[in-house]
Amino acid sequence: MLTKDEAFRLTRFSFEDIADNASAIRDEYALHTITYSPKVFLPLTHLCQDTCSYCSFAKSPDSLESLFMTADQIREICTQGVENNCFEALFTLGEAPENRYEQASLWLRERGYSTTTDYLADMARLVITEFSLLPHVNPGAISGKEIRLLKEVSISQGMMLESIAGRLCEPGGPHFGSPDKTPARRLATIEAAGRAQVPFTTGLLVGIGDTRHERIEGLLALRDLNSTYGHIQEIIIQNFIPKPVTAMASTPECDHEEHLWTIAAARMIFENTTHIQAPPNLASSIPDLIRAGIDDFGGISTVTIDYVNPEKPWPHLKTLADQILEFGKKLKARAAIYPEFISKPGFLADHLRVFVNAVTNEKGYIINDPLKNNERNNVSATKQYKSIDLTEVAVEEEIPLLPLRQKRGSNFPVSKPRS
Repeated sequence: MLTKDEAFRLTRFSFEDIADNASAIRDEYALHTITYSPKVFLPLTHLCQDTCSYCSFAKSPDSLESLFMTADQIREICTQGVENNCFEALFTLGEAPENRYEQASLWLRERGYSTTTDYLADMARLVITEFSLLPHVNPGAISGKEIRLLKEVSISQGMMLESIAGRLCEPGGPHFGSPDKTPARRLATIEAAGRAQVPFTTGLLVGIGDTRHERIEGLLALRDLNSTYGHIQEIIIQNFIPKPVTAMASTPECDHEEHLWTIAAARMIFENTTHIQAPPNLASSIPDLIRAGIDDFGGISTVTIDYVNPEKPWPHLKTLADQILEFGKKLKARAAIYPEFISKPGFLADHLRVFVNAVTNEKGYIINDPLKNNERNNVSATKQYKSIDLTEVAVEEEIPLLPLRQKRGSNFPVSKPRS
């Protein structure tokens, strides 16, 4: 594994310099498999106490028909999800809106809840008990007590570190006015999740003013936490794409090579101690993501749009499978908890194990992979909940697997750095 000095030296190399090393490391572990999670996306609330300059997910109370999703709205989506072979229920929401908006606090109190986290816990319980969908929750920067509460009703949790650069929280920075986005608060939440033995998703947002050095620093901080607690199941390397209604609408999108370089650097820093993911609907080149060393595409939905990036539709599964087949890779469905965490002592509540075991095989992967489902998705698309046919063609043919790259002698690139 790279030392910290070696990791920082990666900043001197181009993506092309380190791509082969990164993909070779991935191939030693992931072999010929790239995973994804069939999901429904549940935007529990668009209200948020933060004011990130790049975010179009957060809304003001006056712009929303409903401040929070109701139980019946959640049931409607979950019903479609079950009918369309989804297995994950992804809860995404703004951070602690009751701290900023009295309307949010009143809405919660009228229904018997003190905080958004309390309401989230109840809705996660509803989803798994009524529909057997496996909740993955993204509640933001929360306390250890709240993390433990959510562990009882969800199989995994997540929160992006985004950046370790505190200067991005200063006036003029993208995180100015966002109390939950300070690096110290984000890292404290990730550490608390480790103490609670929660399978956790985190990662970086590339292209919001961060530097290569800061990205390496952030990845090393996450590696240190994972070395201590062993709880980080995946690192997402997400590329910034400007939204027209935001303060950063005129900011150039993340440079393609910088995105790929960061993925490759993450793979070399973590090796195969965690999974490396990049969202396929935000990518300009799927083959480049494979070359950079990812082994996972994250959640893909047959029922709901990406509410954080609504302008970016999910890829068709058959198309995605064909693209990675050229690299000798096979697309395989997983649960929101990765296979190795299902059997890892302490990381899955005993009363939730029955739900996970019901949909996964002995290796921890989804039994009824939607990619192999011959039935077409016959749910009509609606304005609010977009339904997309991702299962038009079954993939039953034998996939010719390419030989692995020659086993590396070192993790560090052998090519010379750029001058």
